[in-house]
Amino acid sequence: HDEFDEAGAYVRKIDEFNYVIDSNITLTEFCRLLDLPAELFGSHGEDDDTLATFLKERQPNLRRRGDKMTLEPVTFTVEAVDQQRIRKVRVHIAQENSKE
Repeated sequence: HDEFDEAGAYVRKIDEFNYVIDSNITLTEFCRLLDLPAELFGSHGEDDDTLATFLKERQPNLRRRGDKMTLEPVTFTVEAVDQQRIRKVRVHIAQENSKE
């Protein structure tokens, strides 16, 4: 996908439903690249907020590798942390979203 090449710095696609994402990506860019509705984050995040900021505000105890938070249909799992800051997040998109 050209779009993923262009965003390669932020997004690493594992398969159709799983990605590893740099937490500095903006919420707007996140939704655009993963083809998710912009309303996903609702009133909880400003468009120019980063994923890291959003996750930290929603769930302050999200600090260790393996910590999870779900925002249907997406599950965020902390993949890499550096001095209490989330660096990489594994994103799983529930498959009900795409009817086979």
